[in-house]
Amino acid sequence: MITFINADNQGWAGFDNFRDKEFDWIVADPPYGINAHKGNNKNLRVAIERGELHGGSWDGAVPNDQYFEDIKRVSKAQLVWGGNYFKQLPVFQPKLKRIKEFSDFQKGTKEGCLVWDKGESMYNRAFNEAELAWISTGEQCWFKKMLNQRERWHPTQKPVWLYRYIYKFIVGKGKTVLDTHGGSFTSAIAAEMEGINLVIYERDPIYFELSLKKFKKHFRQFVLF
Repeated sequence: MITFINADNQGWAGFDNFRDKEFDWIVADPPYGINAHKGNNKNLRVAIERGELHGGSWDGAVPNDQYFEDIKRVSKAQLVWGGNYFKQLPVFQPKLKRIKEFSDFQKGTKEGCLVWDKGESMYNRAFNEAELAWISTGEQCWFKKMLNQRERWHPTQKPVWLYRYIYKFIVGKGKTVLDTHGGSFTSAIAAEMEGINLVIYERDPIYFELSLKKFKKHFRQFVLF
C-alpha cells in the first residue's frame, strides 16, 4: 500500500505522529544543499527555462540535525541518498566526484553505503560520476547502470530500477518504508512493484500533483500492456 502526503516533514510536527521504530526503513533522497536549483547544472537550468521542469528552491531546504534524529527514532534502519553531503552522517565526504574517488572511499570505510555508478556516458564530465547513499545496517553495494530516462519530470529524479534494486536486495519485500522527500515518486512506483508498504511525503504542491499523475499513468500502462 502506498500513502501519499502533501506536507513538509521538516520544521513540522509530523514526525511526532510516528511511534518509535514504526517503520522498518527510511529510504530518502533529501536536498543535498549544493544549490543545484540556482543553475549550477546547465542542462537543468535550460529545462526549467523551457518549462520542461518546475523550478523552485528544492535544493535549499537542507535537513537539519533534528531531521536526522527523527528518522533514526521512527525507523529501524535508514538509507539516505547524498549521505556524503551531510555532516550528521558518518560518510560525510562532500568532494567526491569521480568514480575512483567513490571507489577508494567505499574501500576505506567500514560504514554501509550504496554507490550508484552512472556509467561511462557520465565519466569525465562536469557532473558527478556516481552518487552515494548511506546505509545504516552496514551493507556495501556497488550498482552500475547508465541513466537513460526518456521522460523526466523532477530535477533530482532517480530511476525506478534503482529503487527496485534497493527494495528488492536491501530492504526486502513486505517491509514498511517512509520516504520523507518524494520528489518524482519513482520510489513509490518501485515500491508498488516490489510489494513495499510506503508512506511518502512531498512538500511542493506542484510536484506532488504532477508526480501523482505520473504514478497513476505508469500503472494504467502497466495494466494495459
